[in-house]
Amino acid sequence: MGFDGSSIEGYQRIQESDMVAWPVASTAQVLPFRPGGSRSIRMFAEVRTPDGTPYAADPRVILAQNLGRLESHGFSHMYIGPEAEYFYFKDDTGPTLLDQAGYFDINPVDAGDDIREATVFALEAMGVQIEYHHHEVGPSQHEIDIRYQEALRMADNLQTYKYLVKEVARRSGAFATFMPKPIAGENGSGMHTHLSIFKDSKNAFFDKNDEHHLSATAKHFIAGVLDHSREIALITNQMQNSYQRLVPGYEAPVYIAWAERNRSAAVRIPQYKPGNEVATRMELRFPDPTCNPYLAFSVMLSAGLDGVENKTKVPDPVSIDLYELTAVEREESGITALPHDLYEAVQVAEHSAFLKEALGDHVHEKLIETKLAEIDKFRLHVSHFDLQEHLKLSEARGRQQERAPGLPPPLALAFLGSQTPVWTAAGSTGGGGLALLQNRRGGTFPPLFTPKRNRQQHRAAGDRHVGHIEDRPVHDPQIDRADEVHDAPVPAHSVVEI
Repeated sequence: MGFDGSSIEGYQRIQESDMVAWPVASTAQVLPFRPGGSRSIRMFAEVRTPDGTPYAADPRVILAQNLGRLESHGFSHMYIGPEAEYFYFKDDTGPTLLDQAGYFDINPVDAGDDIREATVFALEAMGVQIEYHHHEVGPSQHEIDIRYQEALRMADNLQTYKYLVKEVARRSGAFATFMPKPIAGENGSGMHTHLSIFKDSKNAFFDKNDEHHLSATAKHFIAGVLDHSREIALITNQMQNSYQRLVPGYEAPVYIAWAERNRSAAVRIPQYKPGNEVATRMELRFPDPTCNPYLAFSVMLSAGLDGVENKTKVPDPVSIDLYELTAVEREESGITALPHDLYEAVQVAEHSAFLKEALGDHVHEKLIETKLAEIDKFRLHVSHFDLQEHLKLSEARGRQQERAPGLPPPLALAFLGSQTPVWTAAGSTGGGGLALLQNRRGGTFPPLFTPKRNRQQHRAAGDRHVGHIEDRPVHDPQIDRADEVHDAPVPAHSVVEI
């Protein structure tokens, strides 16, 4: 079937827009209901150019190509088992809950049980095997676990799963969403992804003689995934809202480490059960269900194989709660963090040669372009929380006046590193910018920005101005813009506190 590729974001330009959807007959399944009163089937298609060549930017083609690399490493296939969480709401106008149930609650408090059960029946009718389903931690939050499957078939199954979860909810008078963080103060929806590599029927991740029951291949694979976690985050967590889930305190991993049974780590190794060697696997905990599964599974595999090819050494496992470590302790342990927001994820991905190779230049370029445009939409939006926090400036001035006599207000600049002291304005150039900064402990420090030093010079010098939220480094747009507004006079001790 021919279609216009220029009408699909990220596909062809208008002057070369003719594309062909080539049906994959083996994926045909009859839908378990009658849309419009007639029987219909669901079938996946491979996107091709008019001459029949597989289109390099088709996510399904990209995954198939990456899976082809397994054979060159002596493996046959990769098994994937995702746990895609979601919420049921009353309708699509807002997060109106159906229940206040919690983890593993059942009827009658679990008001979504009937909808979830109907969804399971629909999935199984289409050949998608389900292991179990249950209410999740958050109110009105749910999970249906698909039995592990070969990666390409699992990506197809996951797309079917998302469709049926939403369609069955709609037919039941409710609304289902895979939005990562729809409710402030509650756990978000993740997609913990279990994966392992096999050589025919043998699990290449298992070693009975290792203390963790992990083979050298498994450890190199895990090391590769850890090394590339910051780069692949844009693929596994592609929304602005994705990073509102990745914060401490809500069972979502923030720090890049691995462990057995430790759910605060980005990678967890489920406990080994004697006699069940085929179940030895790693669990990647930071992805969320809004990701494109074909691209997500591609970068997971590519990252792991990079570790295998380079025999990357895996760091020691972390057995303590990573959220309880201080920033200094994490730094001393070599534990880094996932990107703080979508902008940082884009910045990391933009300069990643690894991602370009895994996805192809065209997809990489279009992905960066699309996500930068998405970031601009959010930058231009003024939220209710913005108004709540900043509309009444008199309250901020009032807080300044409540300060103890003799204490100058802190400078409205972000911290530079976890151990750097706060600096306060000690003078003004009169013509613009800060003349110098004064340490509260005494002494002075050169100004961070001067009228002649622009952003390009900062970047050339390798400066990285960061702030901290809960000890996590973040890019601060105000710092990035400071050199653009240096002509504004800054009276001594008059900088408003952030």
